[in-house]
This record gives sequence, C-alpha cells and structure tokens, in this order.
Amino acid sequence: MKRYDATYLTEAVEQVLVCCGMKQRHAMLLTSHLIQADAYGVHSHGLAVLPGHVQRVLRGGYVLDGEIQVVRQTAAFAVIDANNLCGMVSAHDAMALALKNVEQSGMYAVFSRGGNTFGAAFSYVLKAAAAGKIGIVFCNTPAAMAPWGGKGKQLGTNPIACGIPGRQRGPILLDMATSVVAKSKINEIAKTNGTLPHGWALDENGVDTTDPHRAICGTVLPMAAHKGYGLATVIDCLSGVLSGAAYLDMVGKFYTDVPGSCMNVGQSFFVMDPVQILSEDFYLLIDDYIDRLHAAGEEVRFPGERELNCARESKQLGIPLAPETVKKLSKLFDTYGVENHL
Repeated sequence: MKRYDATYLTEAVEQVLVCCGMKQRHAMLLTSHLIQADAYGVHSHGLAVLPGHVQRVLRGGYVLDGEIQVVRQTAAFAVIDANNLCGMVSAHDAMALALKNVEQSGMYAVFSRGGNTFGAAFSYVLKAAAAGKIGIVFCNTPAAMAPWGGKGKQLGTNPIACGIPGRQRGPILLDMATSVVAKSKINEIAKTNGTLPHGWALDENGVDTTDPHRAICGTVLPMAAHKGYGLATVIDCLSGVLSGAAYLDMVGKFYTDVPGSCMNVGQSFFVMDPVQILSEDFYLLIDDYIDRLHAAGEEVRFPGERELNCARESKQLGIPLAPETVKKLSKLFDTYGVENHL
C-alpha cells in the first residue's frame, strides 16, 4: 500500500463532507475516525467506506444539525437518543459523556438508541484508555447471522471492544465481532472473486459455502459455534433491548434508499476508573501483565499490539491506503473540487 500525508487527507476529506452538507464538527469527527481506522490497519472501517457516508448524507440519511439528547440520567448511567446523527458523532459524544461522569462515580455507563453504525469500535475504548480509564463498548448491527442451529438472518455480528491502559505499556486493546469473521471481510473477498475458508458462512439454504457471493445472500457463522451465538445474543440485549433501540433483525441497514431512515442501532459505553477502584498501582500492574505475556515467547503479542504498531508506523510514514480506496477518494475529490494530490 502507498502511504499518504495524514494532514492532507484530513483537510481534503473534511472539505468533501462539508460540501455535502455536514457541519464542520461532524465532518471532523467522521474524518478523524476513518483515518484512524486506516492508521491502525483496520482498512475495512477506514476511508474505503467514505463514499457510503457521502451517499447517506446526500439522501438525507443523517440529521446534520442536531445533537445527542440525554433522555434519562443518574449518578451511575445515562440513556441518550442519538437522534439519527452520524454514528461516529453520537458515539464520540456518548463516550465523552461517560468520561465526564466517571470522575464522580468511578464507574459510568451510557446507553444509546436512535443511532447509526459507529465504525471501528476500538476507537471509542481508545479514547477511554488515553484518559487513563478502562473502556468497554457493545453494539448491535444489522442482521447477518443465524441463531445457532437456524439459517435465517436474525443476529448482527455484534462487536465488543475493550481498552485497558498501562503506564508505559499498552493499552491492551480488544475489538472483535462475534462472528467467525466480519461481514466486511467477506465483501472484500467477493470483490476479488476469492474463496472463503469452510466454516465462515452458510448459503441461503443453510449449507456451508466457500462462495463469498452466496455467503452474502446467506449468513455468516458465529465464532466458537454456540458460544459466539450466545455472546452475540447478550450484546444485542445489553445494547439494543436495554437502550430502547432496535434488536435482532429489526436493526436497519446502512445502505438504504429510504430518505431519513435511521438504523436505530443500540450501543452501550462503559467506563471504569481503575485509580478509584484499586489505585495508581493498576497501571504498573498492567505493565507487568504485558511484560509477562511477552516473556512467554518472541512471537507473543498482547491484544491490540499489532494495531498499535501500525499506528506508530502511520504516524512516521503516512496513512497506508489500498489502490481501490485511493480511486474512490480521487473521484470524490474531483467531484467536489478538492485539490487532488493522490
């Protein structure tokens, strides 16, 4: 992959989004999220999906001038309505609300309804870890997975993410779907007419398939068989049902032609202050934890270490982008009169 200057990409992409009708702040949050995903090597959630967000803006799929609304609030939690904002905007504000209130209570949760896809879940727990807090995020997604033993799409690939900071090491960073593989990976393989490994997906008849096109018509399989199914169900209940959002196959799709249609995704943001729970020693203990993991073998990496290494390289060398993504960006830049240095 060729690398590109992060400052240039940021300014250019923000300009495209503002030209489409987004407020500057919203454009900034969406842009920084997408570029961060590419910087960390999570290209399925990076600038490759910018055209999808542009199209959603143009067809009235997002509320462009609103803010999140706090529906209910206590010393321990808040329930918010994301008001059909861009998911990266509402999720950023939800995590900010949790971080603000955790200082008083030591633990705080924010439950969000009326939202849209928020992209890479690790981004939000990374915000918590950067503030010295432990962050956990749940989210449900459009149905792509059958209940264990079934064949119809009922459950999303419902991700979970967690960020745990150390003093000099880490943060430990987990971001995983509850399916064997994210559906976006199957879509990428379909574009190249590649073949799936057995055990990734079922076709529309509920039969194991290696054909990515048939898998898209069928369902992805849960990770660890019935265990992944159980985890996806729990996440759906704690993010969709508990927040008052949609759940199971009632979660809306990102790509839709219905103007003003909200996905009504459910999201939960949990923040814990390890200093209040234990002490400042927590960070040193996490450093020791990571050192002990590394001592188990030269190839051992803690969760998220590969992504953190990618981010350090991106900061030094530029943001890596696939040729197909560059073509998409170049077309958008030309369409909206943005200076094109790609």
